[in-house]
Amino acid sequence: MKNKKGIIVISVTLWIIIVSISLVWNMVLVDVNTKKIIFGQAQSFFNEIITTRLWNASHGGVYVPTTSKTQPNAYLVDPNRDIITTDSIRLTKVNPAFMTRMIAEIAKTRSDIQYHITSLKPLRPLNSPDEWEKKALKKFEQGHKEIFEHINNKSQNVFRYMAPLAVDNVCLKCHAIQGYKEGDIRGGISVTIKGESITDASYNQKFNLILIHIFAYMAGIFVTLLINRIILNNIAIMQTKNKVLIKEINTRIKTENELRIKSKELELANKSIYFKNENLNSSIRYAKSIQHSILPTIKHLNNFFETFVLYRPKDIVSGDFYWYTCVNKNNKNYYFYILVDCTGHGVPGAFMSIIGARLLNGIINQKKEINPCTILELLDDRLIKALKQNESDNNDGMELSICRIETKDTENSESNYENKITYSGAKLPLYYYNSNNNEVIRIKGTRRPAGGTHPNWKTNKFENHELYLNKGDMVYFSSDGFMDQNSPDRKRFGRTHFIETLLLIAQKPFETQQNELNKILEDFMQGENQRDDISLMGIKI
Repeated sequence: MKNKKGIIVISVTLWIIIVSISLVWNMVLVDVNTKKIIFGQAQSFFNEIITTRLWNASHGGVYVPTTSKTQPNAYLVDPNRDIITTDSIRLTKVNPAFMTRMIAEIAKTRSDIQYHITSLKPLRPLNSPDEWEKKALKKFEQGHKEIFEHINNKSQNVFRYMAPLAVDNVCLKCHAIQGYKEGDIRGGISVTIKGESITDASYNQKFNLILIHIFAYMAGIFVTLLINRIILNNIAIMQTKNKVLIKEINTRIKTENELRIKSKELELANKSIYFKNENLNSSIRYAKSIQHSILPTIKHLNNFFETFVLYRPKDIVSGDFYWYTCVNKNNKNYYFYILVDCTGHGVPGAFMSIIGARLLNGIINQKKEINPCTILELLDDRLIKALKQNESDNNDGMELSICRIETKDTENSESNYENKITYSGAKLPLYYYNSNNNEVIRIKGTRRPAGGTHPNWKTNKFENHELYLNKGDMVYFSSDGFMDQNSPDRKRFGRTHFIETLLLIAQKPFETQQNELNKILEDFMQGENQRDDISLMGIKI
């Protein structure tokens, strides 16, 4: 009996240790990842200020009208600091330091971000460093490239970042009188980000982790006790039977001993299977939360156009994902709606979806590429490199639709359309509903996926298709999971039925269309298992 209790104590203790390690590890990851994100943001803000200063310096300063808020810079020694135009408008020159200070003042009133240009030898007394900045400036003189710190005490909760400003040729005009020469560190710019909302979000994540792990504690202990009780009851029953058999036939003693050994092995095997299954399910559930974090919310999707998404993964995680962003280029907004069907489903497909989302972000948001067919070519190239497909037999890829929407410039355009759609597809088509003609039209994608090195694919170049839609028209795109779904009699839903369905629901109120599509699909399946990930996006123009 003591051994049996010992096994229960060991099992419960081991489970508590495993869950505790998981909790501590995940909470540490929350802090580490939060600091990485804030550090990257602060670094980006600093680089934006540096870019602005370089632009100003490259023009020798810029002139702006003198106002009550913009007075001449008393610390700028320049005979042409103040000028009067032929229209009698007074202008004053704004040098990089003055511009940085003005941007900092605006940022201070509009956001949780503060900038401060400072130096150990400032021309302007208000640019003198605080104690933290003074320590950072001295470290720059010792060779440090940048400083980042989270300060959280009773008086403040902020993330602080600072990097140095080096003297170059255009800076000597103002700073040569201080004894600086080209290449010297003349000061730095600090970026201060308020930490209350950030730490609140971090605390919420940790609280959720604690709740999840508390549930894991309780569930694991309950299951462990239940399994042990079942096993112990079975052992007790077998021991009773063994005693009867011993009395009847002594020759069965050897068999009974072997049976006892097998029972112990079964007990250990059951525990091993339980822990492996629990770890696997836990990993998949965590993968689901990671995948959902890359999907845009419906609120985000509805920023400009009304949108719905029918998203039905076959398993816990999906090989399908949808993506949205708005890119401003040349003072014009371009709205991108993208639906992607990765090779496979479940965990392999989910990994592909995370890779795809990261690559799309780099191509569109960071590289500012807005041409859909070019985006597909870049995605194809980067997928091949990311998966090392030129060095292996891996031939996985993605089928996707890219829909770029740009609205009409009502002041400059004489065209009678309201929205221009530019579509390019890698195998996946686009469907649109013309409200004037009451018809659904299908535009085929290029017969080639993104990714993979099959030689026949590369002969097909991705193409753009342009169409012009007005208010009341609809745009739909879907992965092939909807059309490939079978009914109990093994009949596919099919493309013709799908287009007829779109024509039917397109004439109904937009807010009901997602539920209508889901009901039509459920009625068709009649309880049949879903065979693939299903994703469908609808956009109301």
